Amino acid sequence: AAPVFDIESVRRFNPGQSLSFARELFTTFALSYADTSLLTGYVGRDIVQLGRYHTMTRFGCALDCNDASFDGVDGILGMGLPDAAIPGIPTPLMFAMSNDRGGLEGANYINERVMHQRKFAFLSTAESGELQLGGYDRASTNADMVYVPTTSTTEYSVNVQSLTFGGIELLNWVDQKHPNAIPAILDTGTTCLVIPDSHLGGRVSDKPFSKFQSIMTKGMSFYITIDGHLFEIPFQFWWQKINDAPCVMASPQGYDGILLGDVVFQSLVVEFDLTKPHKPLVGIAPRNPLYAPVRPGTQDALKIPMIKRSAQGVYVEEPHARKYRDGVDHVPVTMNNLRTQYFVNVSVGSPPQHFTVLVDTGSSTFAVFARLPPKHGNINVPREEEAHL
Repeated sequence: AAPVFDIESVRRFNPGQSLSFARELFTTFALSYADTSLLTGYVGRDIVQLGRYHTMTRFGCALDCNDASFDGVDGILGMGLPDAAIPGIPTPLMFAMSNDRGGLEGANYINERVMHQRKFAFLSTAESGELQLGGYDRASTNADMVYVPTTSTTEYSVNVQSLTFGGIELLNWVDQKHPNAIPAILDTGTTCLVIPDSHLGGRVSDKPFSKFQSIMTKGMSFYITIDGHLFEIPFQFWWQKINDAPCVMASPQGYDGILLGDVVFQSLVVEFDLTKPHKPLVGIAPRNPLYAPVRPGTQDALKIPMIKRSAQGVYVEEPHARKYRDGVDHVPVTMNNLRTQYFVNVSVGSPPQHFTVLVDTGSSTFAVFARLPPKHGNINVPREEEAHL
């Protein structure tokens, strides 16, 4: 039998212990992750803190999950766009935590501490990563950011005109007279570079993935042209030393596009500029190889406790000092053993309850596993079995 999710393996938010918790009347939610996982529960409202920012917002209080891979994971932090949000929780945390909430849910409260700029950046190393809140740290890049529009208001998708390997074009467009491009989704949940293995409905003369396989050579770089700008994905990032194999895969059936996964976040620093919710921009710059992501215990930047994956599960290291750098918060991110999941620490409620949650750019909801709220007067709290409906 397939393994079953064990709710005892996670830390659960206890709304009865929070002085600031409010239940959203009768509202339930169902949140899907990576096509197969489903979290279900009720909608709550409370103070949520990430880094030095905190805000009062709605979020999912998950009572159940159908996927054992969530064992030991306290919740999920969707960093996606509002158009991809679920109805009961309309404001993604990045919007709730920024000036004016993106116009989605009323003004900020006087005692909230929010980002002045609704931007965050992501970078990765072989073992860990970093989430920069409120912009990007120029020290982490080798050049200024180049900004390109997204091709969608529901996912971080950009236009790719060219993908070469070892100087050979993998996107051989049949129609040379008109500009051609395919979508590429920037996805922190994908490990590798994922490219199509079809003729894209007759638009290209060779299948890109098959062509790559036929010419693959160690030591060579990929070059990708995103909206006319050229970026390198060096050999050390697309080649997995652990497996002594390429981290390049064929796109799933039915998706004629590219997935830019962790190998890209190791090569580049990617900034998500959500200043205009319906016209998001993606900033891209080559990563400065000398820049080390924040680690626990260092003195030069704001630190959030660093999470380590060990055989015993997730444990937290407390930082020694908190300082700010360039107005950009640096949030340590660590990856799990499969290196396709990033985790950060958040806190919910007052006094704060601490959780380690999965970061997902492919969804827009913040949810933590939770206990049922205490019964308040005439509020009808669904029983566990009803809450799953």
